Amino acid sequence: MNFILRNKLKYFESEIRDLRYENDRDKEEMIGTIKELTKENKLLTGISRVVLSENELKKITEMCIWKEDYDEWRIQPFSFKEKKLDFPSIKPHQCNI
Repeated sequence: MNFILRNKLKYFESEIRDLRYENDRDKEEMIGTIKELTKENKLLTGISRVVLSENELKKITEMCIWKEDYDEWRIQPFSFKEKKLDFPSIKPHQCNI
């Protein structure tokens, strides 16, 4: 009887180790995803702040609706008037970030 309990204990200890390993691996993957999404979000936020004034950004944001069923934002159509995308002639490594 003692032998059976010892084997069960070893089995469950092994299961716990496996679950901890899987949990740690999943956690690292989620942290990586969060870092990537944070980086992308900062880029898009930076671009929007360059292109739009705070007032324009606020107006657009107020018109957007989160659609839970589709897991996406519904963004009302808008247009720019007399704004043109133009980049100065500097190399990317010259940007002050």
